[in-house]
Amino acid sequence: MSKSLQKQSERKKAYSSVSKHVERIDGKEKVDGTVEYGDDLVFPDVKHVKLCRATIPHGKLVDVDPSAALELPGVRRVITRKDIYELQDEIGYNPYYGPAIKDQPVLALDKVHYIGDPVAAVIADERDIAEEAIDLIDVTYDEMDFCEDVDDALADDAPIIHEEFEAADTFPDLEQVEGGRDTNEAFQFNLRYGDVDAALEEAAHVFENTYRSPPVQHMPFEPFVATARANQDGTMEIWTPNQSPHFVRNEIASMFNMPQSKVRVRVPQVGGSYGMKLYAKTEPIIALCAYLTDETVKLKMDIEESFSTITRHGTKIVLKTGVADDGTILGRKCDVYYDTGAYAEIGPRITKKSGYTAAGPYEIENVSIDSHCVYTNKPPAGAFRGFGVPQLVTAYEAQMETIAVELGLDPTEYRKRLGYKEGSTHPTSVPVKSVGLVECIEAVEEAMEWDKPLEQPDDPALKRGRAIACGYKACITPSSSGALVIVSGDGSVTVHSSSVEIGQGVKTTLAQLVCEGFGIDIDYVDVAQPDTATSPFDTITAGSRTTFHMGNAVMRAVDDAKDQMRGIAARTWGVAANEITVEDGVVSHADSGNEMSLGDAVKAEFGKAGGTLLGRGYFTTEGGHHDPETGQADKVTVFWFFGATGAVVDVDTETGKVYVRELQNAADVGQAIDPDRVRGQILGGAAHALGQSLHEEMVFDYGQQTNQQLLDYKVPSFRDMPEKVGNHIVEVDHPDGPYGAKGVGETGSFAVSPAIGNAILNATGADVKAIPYTPERVLDAVQEAEDQ
Repeated sequence: MSKSLQKQSERKKAYSSVSKHVERIDGKEKVDGTVEYGDDLVFPDVKHVKLCRATIPHGKLVDVDPSAALELPGVRRVITRKDIYELQDEIGYNPYYGPAIKDQPVLALDKVHYIGDPVAAVIADERDIAEEAIDLIDVTYDEMDFCEDVDDALADDAPIIHEEFEAADTFPDLEQVEGGRDTNEAFQFNLRYGDVDAALEEAAHVFENTYRSPPVQHMPFEPFVATARANQDGTMEIWTPNQSPHFVRNEIASMFNMPQSKVRVRVPQVGGSYGMKLYAKTEPIIALCAYLTDETVKLKMDIEESFSTITRHGTKIVLKTGVADDGTILGRKCDVYYDTGAYAEIGPRITKKSGYTAAGPYEIENVSIDSHCVYTNKPPAGAFRGFGVPQLVTAYEAQMETIAVELGLDPTEYRKRLGYKEGSTHPTSVPVKSVGLVECIEAVEEAMEWDKPLEQPDDPALKRGRAIACGYKACITPSSSGALVIVSGDGSVTVHSSSVEIGQGVKTTLAQLVCEGFGIDIDYVDVAQPDTATSPFDTITAGSRTTFHMGNAVMRAVDDAKDQMRGIAARTWGVAANEITVEDGVVSHADSGNEMSLGDAVKAEFGKAGGTLLGRGYFTTEGGHHDPETGQADKVTVFWFFGATGAVVDVDTETGKVYVRELQNAADVGQAIDPDRVRGQILGGAAHALGQSLHEEMVFDYGQQTNQQLLDYKVPSFRDMPEKVGNHIVEVDHPDGPYGAKGVGETGSFAVSPAIGNAILNATGADVKAIPYTPERVLDAVQEAEDQ
């Protein structure tokens, strides 16, 4: 064992609560069914909302006639653009929202932009009445040409989807988003490092390939559901399973031109999200319905409506790579096109923050990246596990495999030779630190017994292959997290934060950090649900940022509480505060032998009747400056994280069906706060990506999705998982992370698709350049390979 690994092992042994598995503090209520999800919340006299949606992909909105719907018994009101225009005049209401660009109206105003665009909202006594009423609304359109994909949208004669649009000015790292007029390109990020054209001229071999991925759906168990109430005192309350409650609060306050303190957002248990419930989705329309009716209103969507609300970006990625005879990459040119759908949503941030990783985690002296966020007439695309990175990894890892095969190089050794090491330089000119890329590849190699020959199936129609792929991602930077820890008179602790439990176990992670800091048992810690009235600000729960950012905030809050306890003890015992220690749940002074429990320290300050001691912690990461012309920067992220996946597949050369026999996944997590839960996160990401690799895609015909239900849109089940799956933790400590931790929620999703695709290539010689790897695509590629 190396000295560094030995020191790390010794340090772990010294921990009492981290780097160990503990039972989830919210596990029992999930198992026994007592946990309350958004649809479980009971409100007296609640009214129900359903949305009338556009039936054409692009067109002017001529008229919306709700008269027939209003005659239906039980219908309270139908809200249309007419109500919005009146509210604009009355209170200065702003009907547009969006995290990066304010381009999405709460209901269609001048025109509709995709099939499914909300046109009117029905409010009724019962949900089924509202559903019946939407079919009675008479909507008249003047149809226009539409853009089916990014190629259509960027054509010279393309119809313009948004005549003009305005930047949201929400994120300091998106200062380059300026809005626009008469263009379907919502945003473009450019990066230039070295001289790519000269490198391609010099190269002995040039590879140019185009890779495509379709829009897909997040598919959590829980579809969208939200409840809102406008109170007589001018306040607004919203209950929503959202990953960014403070963003929602701020967005709603801005739309209604009211103080943020007047908007309260509470988060019930979230039934899965994967980015679907990030930023404002259902909240703007439900808040509008509540405001206009003075009723408590609830919007509950079905699965089909989720497809019409948000998706993952489809992509077109063109890579042109020049290499020397020994495989050294001399230059790589990347043209990346993100299909952001009808509204930009968070597409510009994905275009920039993920786009600059398009060249891959490899030492390349000359890089050119043009990353485009493009409007089309499809449902909007937003954050999805991996934030645009898995699409990029699928492209650059497929081309890396092609290069290695063409040049007769061992693909895994090739990746390890060129892969980032500690101190490597990213194309933004920023050094890459805390790098576990090669270690991830080696962990997968070891698990797959890479040195042993691969045994072929007995069936001659089945061809077996294997491959390894890797990827990396930047943590969202800048961002901020705040936390409160409240110590009660009995020594128990309550944590208040806006980090949202979406299945990843964040409640337990934060509790473990509190236990480690105070030296107490986890039974004495509770983590409250996020509530913007009581929980400090947090940017979002997404982007694998929570353990790092909120973890640091919680640790600082614990330290603040411990400092106060030292002061209390010092005053009580008449000693210096710096002589006091707070360890193992005890406040003590070694020289005098005095000691008290945490609860006694609180009582010493507030009296025997008890009180609460409040510790506050705030943690923020600063973003650097990007040159708008070249993309060169002084800082791009607080940390990078790396992952690798190995796959063994059998390909039926007669049908094209792919059977995944083995998946081995490795993730560089910095430090695993709970190793078992971290492995679960790695597995979850890989399972999620498996569906997108084999069969998930949204199929469109004339702007209409043709597989908008679970009968046709196939998501993976347990039977689709390989018999052999391994999930491996690589720990390369980050110096600023809580006990060295980085993040893990997305890492398992990076390299699954290219590992499977490259294994297909290894088995059959078939190079499939679009996902999912359906039998039709694979069979066509197999036959093409055989013909060649």
